[in-house]
Amino acid sequence: MKSLPSAVKRRVGIATFPTDRVHQALQEKDSYFFSHLTRLELEYCRRKKRSAESFAARLAGKIAFWDACGINSPEKKFKPIEWRKIEVQRKRLGPPELAISATTLKKYNLPPKSRLLLSITHEREFALVVVVIEAE
Repeated sequence: MKSLPSAVKRRVGIATFPTDRVHQALQEKDSYFFSHLTRLELEYCRRKKRSAESFAARLAGKIAFWDACGINSPEKKFKPIEWRKIEVQRKRLGPPELAISATTLKKYNLPPKSRLLLSITHEREFALVVVVIEAE
């Protein structure tokens, strides 16, 4: 395994999201959670047989990113969270990815060339996401 230079700083965020909250929102046609997703995220999840799991994973991915940025940390000044500026993408082949603009990275004090690593797992009850941010 290739080692990273010592100047690399890592931040880790972990989040879970219960699928039953998404199931309930789908049944009640409640748009609150879905208003936090981009058009591409909505289209991807709606194509899935077990869409609630995919919706929960995308929401958890965004929360894990903010956790890694320290948004909920008491020493950070509050910055409004812009849900749609962060997109969980899934290519046909390969791992899921976070798509975030350089402007959004800057807003959260991250270098524009930050490496964003994302791991998603989900099942019928919840989605779990881990985000690692590596920056020099």
